Order: sequence, then structure tokens, then C-alpha cells
Amino acid sequence: MFPNGVSNQFISFPAFWALSPYSWTSMYGGRMQFNVMDTTIPENIAYMAQNCLNPFFWAMYNRQYATTPSIMEGGGVGGSTLSQEDLNAAYQNGYNTMKQQLELGFIQSDFTIIGNNIATAKADIDALIANDQVPAETKKQLENLKKELEKMTQELQKLSQNNDKLAPDKIREQLEAYRGQLAGIQDAIKTVKDGVAPAPTSATEPTSATEPTSPTSATEPTGVTEPTKPTGTTKPTKPTKSTAPSQPTQATVEAREITRDIYVATEGVGTNDEKLERAINKINKGNVVEVFKVWEQNDYNSKTGDDSLLETIYDDVFGSDTRKKYTKKILAAFKERARAKGVDISAEEAVIEAELNATFWCHDNKVYQAMNDIYAKMKNK
Repeated sequence: MFPNGVSNQFISFPAFWALSPYSWTSMYGGRMQFNVMDTTIPENIAYMAQNCLNPFFWAMYNRQYATTPSIMEGGGVGGSTLSQEDLNAAYQNGYNTMKQQLELGFIQSDFTIIGNNIATAKADIDALIANDQVPAETKKQLENLKKELEKMTQELQKLSQNNDKLAPDKIREQLEAYRGQLAGIQDAIKTVKDGVAPAPTSATEPTSATEPTSPTSATEPTGVTEPTKPTGTTKPTKPTKSTAPSQPTQATVEAREITRDIYVATEGVGTNDEKLERAINKINKGNVVEVFKVWEQNDYNSKTGDDSLLETIYDDVFGSDTRKKYTKKILAAFKERARAKGVDISAEEAVIEAELNATFWCHDNKVYQAMNDIYAKMKNK
């Protein structure tokens, strides 16, 4: 645990709760957080600060202050005498402090994630440049991408030092721009990877059956029985134009753009709601399977820490109506695609509809699983 910060490692629960009211738990992005506040401030202010986002607390506080203001002003637990203005200022300062600490923690995490992804992209480029089957012109393009990554690394290092004293929201804006640029480079690298032709196998090499055999004493070699040399048809063939990288389909191109925009819109602190909605609205029966396939191929789950595309969307969309709208949009695209391909997804559809229409509680994990099951059925259709 760190002063005025958040940590999820090495928690000593007896020690943690002994700090009450300067310690409390909270949830962010589906993860438990353990918070500790500066213990030098009065206890009643600490209690107010940790409940800064609790509407029930403030409803009770306003009611209590209106009826017996001396209780809040005249001491409380900490024994301090504070005016209404002092209490409001303490609440605001506590809120601002916690918000700043959370923002800084997430920004630091973003720097780490982007740095790791850049290192992986550089390694992929080096491997492709060393591959003899990658055309020289493509290698030049990869060299240029590597220079972009090196420049990005330098700019990120400068941004992390924050010599310009940028506010957290300005840093996040720049990180989001770098994240989008990096996603484009990762897609370009993957396109080259997918297009590299497999090396000739041993099956295309001359076999012993085509080698000249020594004549025996029983059969003197004649002009007809002379050993023949291996012909051109038995030599290893070089990759021809037919084995060159194939152009991605229109559906795949659309899927790459959609998945990239979803990742950029949801990654890090905050959500670009407009970008996310635009990306999801582009999903249709012609590309829905490709969207899930590209998300899987680019291993976005390891980058987000989620188990599925839908979970990533849900983690950044808190309104049940919006979640339902996005889920129905994706499900409708799958239904049209399944109908055209003659695939029965009625069982999975029933699970999703039942959860979305539940009166009290939607089991999100059931929705994720049912959507993944639909994709599994449609993956090769």
C-alpha cells in the first residue's frame, strides 16, 4: 500500500482495516482496489472524502447538516470546528486528490503497455527483414515502420518526463494518438506476416528415385536404359506469383479498422464514446465474423486483459441500455450471417435475449460466452 495511492499487491488486511476511516475499498473496471488516505487529516474529513462519489452519503449529510449543523461543525469524530465552506473545500480537495492519483496510476500503466507493444512490433519487423521470402521493397517499408517506432519511443520518453507540465488529460490525449498510430503499424506488420509464402518443403526436392543407378553386369546400359538426369520438374520450385501475399478481402479490411477503433476508444482511462459507437455501427452481416476473427488474430485480449471483444466493450459502457443496444447490433449481424450460411444459433441467441431482458440482473459472463459460441460456429463459414 502506498500513501494517498492504490495498490492491489501484498495487502495485509488487519493492517489495512486498522487504518479506518483512512482506508477503504472500491471497484474500477471490475477490479477491487485498496485505497489509503493521508492520516494527518481529521477523521471526519477522511470519511467524507472516501464517500465523495456516494450519493446516499451526501443525501444523509445534507439532511443531517440542515437539522443539526452543530454535529458536523462542532467536532464530529475528529473534534475539529469547521464551517460549511471548509467542509465543502475538504470534500473537493479529497476528491481531486484521489482522482489525480488514479489518473497518474493509469497513465503510468499506459506508458508501460505502449512500450511493451512497441518492443514486440520491433522484434516482429526484425524477423520479417531477416526472412528471405519477404520482397526487398516490402523490407524497405518495414525499415520505415521501424524508424517510426524508434521515433515514437523517443517521443514517449520525453512525454513521460512531462517537462512541459502537461495536465493528465492532455497526456492521455497524446497517448491515445500514439496508441492509434501503433495499432496501424501493428496491422501493417500482420499483413506482411500473413502474406509470407511458406518455404518449399522436402516433398518438392529430388528424391532418390530420380538419381542415376549404376548398371549391373546382367544388364549393360543401352541407349534406352541410360540413366536420366533429374529434370527441371523435380527441382525445388521458387515461390511464384501465385504464392505471393494475397490481398485481404473487403470484410477483413473493414474488420481491421473496426477492431482498431474499438481498442483505441476503450483502452486506458476514459472512453471515446463517439468513436466506439461509430465502430460498432459499422459491424454488419458481411464483416461480423471477420471482426471477431481479427480481434482474435491480433490478440487484443492480452492487451486489454479481457477474455472477449464483448467484455472489452462492456467494461467501458456502464449504461444498461447502451450495452443492450450494442449487443443487439452485433447479434443481429450474426443472425443474418448465420441464416445465409444455414447455421443454427438459436440456442445461443436465446441465452443472450434472456439475459438482456432479465428483470433484475443481467449475467454478463453468459452473454460473453454465448456470443463467443456463436463466433465459434461461424468462424469458418
